[in-house]
Amino acid sequence: TDQLYQIGVSIEGHPDNVSAALFGGLCVNARGDDGRYYCQSIPIEESISIVSLIPDRRIETKFARSVLPDLVTLSDAVFNVQHSSLFITSLLTKKYNFLIHAGGDKLHQNYRKKLIPHFDLLEETAYQAGAFSFAISGAGAGCIAICVNNELAVKSSFEKLIYELGLNWRIELMKPINSGAIVCTD
Repeated sequence: TDQLYQIGVSIEGHPDNVSAALFGGLCVNARGDDGRYYCQSIPIEESISIVSLIPDRRIETKFARSVLPDLVTLSDAVFNVQHSSLFITSLLTKKYNFLIHAGGDKLHQNYRKKLIPHFDLLEETAYQAGAFSFAISGAGAGCIAICVNNELAVKSSFEKLIYELGLNWRIELMKPINSGAIVCTD
């Protein structure tokens, strides 16, 4: 499987995309000093759901990266390491109430959210409806809300807001898949 992962990353270019497809779960990727990519997949409990907001337009990764600063402060980098570590630990220990505090970001979301119509209102709606986390998905313009046993309430709140704003967006409920790619013989 590691060989497939390395080949996939060399072709697709984004280890996060390749690992999620191959391994499932929540994948944490890093490039080692040897130039190889390494991945650990963390199983996600069935009580967790994702409410995905899918706009009628995409933001290309290259463009989304162009709005980011070339340099970040040490304090912002430390902030993100702390919050991403808390996020992973919250999932591992199943202490989901910490996800609310773990979702903070100072490296990309504040810059990229300007590319997404009504981002702040969407985020506010997510948390008011009981989501544990809200973030830009990939480069954008899609967003996700992480929910624990309350995805229908969050979805309903988004449906109401999307209608009121007159947006042509889809809203999908998703469950994490821990198995990754499987070979079908049929």
